[in-house]
Amino acid sequence: MAGQTLIPGGYIPTTPTTPEVKEAADTVKPAVEEQLGRKLDVYRAMFYRSQVVAGINYLIKVYIGAEDNYLHVKVFVPLPCTQEAPSLVWVHMDEKWDDPLIDC
Repeated sequence: MAGQTLIPGGYIPTTPTTPEVKEAADTVKPAVEEQLGRKLDVYRAMFYRSQVVAGINYLIKVYIGAEDNYLHVKVFVPLPCTQEAPSLVWVHMDEKWDDPLIDC
């Protein structure tokens, strides 16, 4: 997260996606598709917010190809020492371009 100040316990402001965030979003894509019950031909992480915990929580706005139709996805990335993969926490459908990324 080059250029970002980490705020323990709080989320950083919404920021364009980095390669690390894109990788986390791509890792949980199969779980997102399973939860939605359908395959997503377009799945592009656009923006994110992060929260430092015992790892990192990412709130990610994902474009899914339909006009002004996005997903909000929460992904937990454990500390590297655990050697565990990122996991899907939740996914919200029917989000719009200007809907804020909030944790709920």
